[in-house]
Amino acid sequence: MLTSWWVLNIPMKATGGLTPTELMRRGSWPSPVTAPGPSPEFLRERIAGLLLQLRTSYGHDVAAGGVRLDMALSRENLAQMVGTTKESAVRVLSDFRQEQLIEDSRRKMVLLSPHRLVEVAGFID
Repeated sequence: MLTSWWVLNIPMKATGGLTPTELMRRGSWPSPVTAPGPSPEFLRERIAGLLLQLRTSYGHDVAAGGVRLDMALSRENLAQMVGTTKESAVRVLSDFRQEQLIEDSRRKMVLLSPHRLVEVAGFID
């Protein structure tokens, strides 16, 4: 009996352009050592999308249109949620801070510009 499962969205770039069917025919999926990691743009979209999803469950409005996430969110947890390394997640969050999209400290985060995160996540054109 299946008690839990994950659905993975693997970009074509990460599989060398091969479809899942082609990979199965070859008898192997790319190993984490040989497969290229997700592109920085892909990680930006995934992390922005995750922050917006967390906003719906844990967000509370703050001054100037920001949203505070009322949950302890470690860098490790965030990285695991989007399927990347802690180091990659930290780089994306650092970029978001420099772009004034978020403000964070000690496991607390404020989404300063949720509407811009929607654009980063690719939810609108």
